[in-house]
Amino acid sequence: MKKMLSERILVVERERIVAMDIDHILRGSGYSHTTLAYSYDEAMGMISSSRPDLVLIDELISDDSDGSDAGRKIMESYKIPVLYLASSSPSTGKRQIGDRLSHFLHKPFRADEVSASVKKILSRKNK
Repeated sequence: MKKMLSERILVVERERIVAMDIDHILRGSGYSHTTLAYSYDEAMGMISSSRPDLVLIDELISDDSDGSDAGRKIMESYKIPVLYLASSSPSTGKRQIGDRLSHFLHKPFRADEVSASVKKILSRKNK
């Protein structure tokens, strides 16, 4: 039986099928406290009440700004690490956001990449 982990993870992804796929991957990896949001505004409402340990956010989540701006606001306001789900090249994203709380996972991704990235980020946060 897989050990259930207590960390809270918020997945902010505009494409519902992708969000549900990530949720399935996380739950299969033992993260039972996952929440899904499909817009930046929905995510911001959830963050203040649920205080997740990690936010996975689509780089294209916001209509009025890009996901990197949304992620930056989350990191600055709440000091929560952000894992960007990025469609752009790795070098582009890393140049735009050079913060110790920001991390990148480039689409398309595999289940093991999601699990490994989340585990690595959360282990750093808990140190």
